[in-house]
Amino acid sequence: MSRLDDLKQKIADALWVRDRYAKVFAGDDGQWVLNDILRRAGIGADPYVPGVESGTLYNVGRQSMGATIIKILNLSEVDVRRRILEQQDDTNFNQEDTSYDR
Repeated sequence: MSRLDDLKQKIADALWVRDRYAKVFAGDDGQWVLNDILRRAGIGADPYVPGVESGTLYNVGRQSMGATIIKILNLSEVDVRRRILEQQDDTNFNQEDTSYDR
């Protein structure tokens, strides 16, 4: 397989993954779940835990997964910020904090 063919295959694979993610997060329920995942990933929050390196690393790892989803879906920074604000305004939302802050 040539380098060009390899590149074409990687692009096709990335588009296939993006389309699956977009399909899963389509609709109102999918959008709510996406927003919930981004919130639980700590997107927009400071991952630093003073004096607890393992806590900081845990939070950075969570944010990495959220950032991967943002990248796959090609979400803009404005869209991500809007989603975070929507979750804060959602009165039916479980406000349980899942960050490591001990």
